[in-house]
Amino acid sequence: MSIFLISVPPQFSHPDQMSHSHVMKPIGAFARLKCRASGRPRPRIVWFKDGVMLMGGVPGHLGKWVLKLSDLQSRDSGRYTCRVHNQAGSINFTYTVEVVGRVSQPVIADPHPLNTTVVSGQMALFQCRVQSDVEPTVQWLKRVDNQEDMKQKNATITVNGQQFLVLKTGKVLARKGDVYLNKLTIYDAQQSDSGMYVCVGANSMGHSVRSAFLTVLPDPRQLDSRIRAAERNSFLENSSLPLIVGVPVAVIVVVVIATVYMVWRRQKQSPKQKTTVRPPAPAVRRSPLPPPMTPQQAYPKQYEHSYSAVPTQQYHVAPAPSREHIINNYSDMHSAVSGPNTHTPSACNGMYQSYPYNSHYCR
Repeated sequence: MSIFLISVPPQFSHPDQMSHSHVMKPIGAFARLKCRASGRPRPRIVWFKDGVMLMGGVPGHLGKWVLKLSDLQSRDSGRYTCRVHNQAGSINFTYTVEVVGRVSQPVIADPHPLNTTVVSGQMALFQCRVQSDVEPTVQWLKRVDNQEDMKQKNATITVNGQQFLVLKTGKVLARKGDVYLNKLTIYDAQQSDSGMYVCVGANSMGHSVRSAFLTVLPDPRQLDSRIRAAERNSFLENSSLPLIVGVPVAVIVVVVIATVYMVWRRQKQSPKQKTTVRPPAPAVRRSPLPPPMTPQQAYPKQYEHSYSAVPTQQYHVAPAPSREHIINNYSDMHSAVSGPNTHTPSACNGMYQSYPYNSHYCR
């Protein structure tokens, strides 16, 4: 049984480390040229200087992914090419090494970096121009002003007792002459990004430093919304104050009313308490009393029996006697009494009525 392996041509593993193809170094310095690659089967690497394969006795090592050049001299200047190959293919990359005899300390050219002011959410840009005989190393730092920045403590360094954040630095661009440019871009800048930024340019002979300040202003739209939010919160706090005071007062009033009501109800239900306050009774409309009853109406049966034996008679109503007639007959009426409760016809002048029980009444 045979196994077939798929061949993969070589490719560089870290092309970002090969971005600077022009290497300028002073006499006596050292250089590292990288050409790390991968493939299937495992590729081989061969180094060339000015088209000639490097063998023993040269300041390099054949078959290594990194070519180290130490104690450089003017004769080491030239074009160094790495050739990586396997049975599937080959790739190569060339460095230009320049060894200079006069190297001075780098200088950051005026006027950059400049103090910058942006509005929150905008982009902030710093530039740093370094003048150097050889390609310098440029690094940006930010001074730590508050504890929030200390969350990135692993990316800080201490310089003269102050802590600085090490920021990610872009590619160094070569300009005319011995000037190299590097830019620091801060996208969507926030107020927490405000502070002091430092550009450091260095080479083998030393370094140079220059700083600038970034000021991030709040967005007017966000500021208006914050002001409105603060006013709304202030209004809610002020309006909630009466509520905070009123609720306990209302609870106390309710408790007092409930207590008074319970005491009043207990006193009302207690039989020993005589001083109960009662509401006034409603006025009763009394009906008029019936007229008094006659004896006949009160005792109808008795009067039916009493009057049943009295015959019905015809009465003659005589005219009423005059005053003189009454006075003249007064003596005759009292002298002619024959018995108790009996009057003669002469006494009444012939006007009398007989009733039962032997009683006579004058008419």
